[in-house]
Amino acid sequence: GFTEFFLVDRDLDQVLAEARIRLPANEGIGSYAEYWARSVQRGYRFPGAAASIRNALANESVLRIKTNSLGEANIENVKAGRYFLVGASTLGQVGVVWSKPIDLSNGVNDVSLSLRDAAWAE
Repeated sequence: GFTEFFLVDRDLDQVLAEARIRLPANEGIGSYAEYWARSVQRGYRFPGAAASIRNALANESVLRIKTNSLGEANIENVKAGRYFLVGASTLGQVGVVWSKPIDLSNGVNDVSLSLRDAAWAE
């Protein structure tokens, strides 16, 4: 399927902490990445959470990226530097969230993500 990613200057935890998004108490959720995955999977349990997380990332993003059906996307017109590629997917039982540091150089960059790169997956 299609996955939306955000290219941001800081990692997921930093962006969401600054946006004053708080982890729910008494839910056993240990990280922002897990919170995002669970709020996408079961929106009714965490009303508005996924939208708040996406809005915080959108406000901070250098670029929003949508993958094609093969999970590929092109990133163009972004200056060289260190970024974080942040996104969530409904893969697996609950989902997968990435917050991967990447270094982009001028010209063509090939970036791939796998489960090993995930900030949280279940």
